[in-house]
Amino acid sequence: MEILGILGTLIALFVALLGLISFLSDSKFINNDILIKGFRDRKSLQSDKDFKSLKFVIEYDINENNYNELTLFINRSIQLKKVALYSVKYENKKLIKGTLLKEFKNIRLDTGILFNIYNSETIPNILLEWTLDFGIKGKYYFTENCFNGNRNITRYGYNKTFLNKIREKINWR
Repeated sequence: MEILGILGTLIALFVALLGLISFLSDSKFINNDILIKGFRDRKSLQSDKDFKSLKFVIEYDINENNYNELTLFINRSIQLKKVALYSVKYENKKLIKGTLLKEFKNIRLDTGILFNIYNSETIPNILLEWTLDFGIKGKYYFTENCFNGNRNITRYGYNKTFLNKIREKINWR
């Protein structure tokens, strides 16, 4: 009888330990709350159904060479706390986030951001970063897809860190 009690206790401790390890480790989840679409001209943008559904559009032009590459960023299901543009440097075979170029705060659901930014064909030079509730962050590098030319993103994968999980448990947005 005592052996069953000890065995039950060991199993309960093992299950609790597995739960703690899974809570402490980073986890990934995929969500369709963000939509990023690329357009070659304003005519194709004006006929897009997602663009037509927006009540407000914030336009930002960081186009020093007069290229006309439009990228539409839409949050579909949540209010974003912050959306920021950063310069990007390439050092020691890594992309390094540089200086802040522009920051947008509290982007509503019915608002999109239209960027007129040159998409480099090799190493990206601009980073778009957004922050969700509980400090969860997403990133998008403005670069050309040299495989099939499609720059559209309909789903995005996020990493939830230990700190994000703690903030979520105590409801610290």
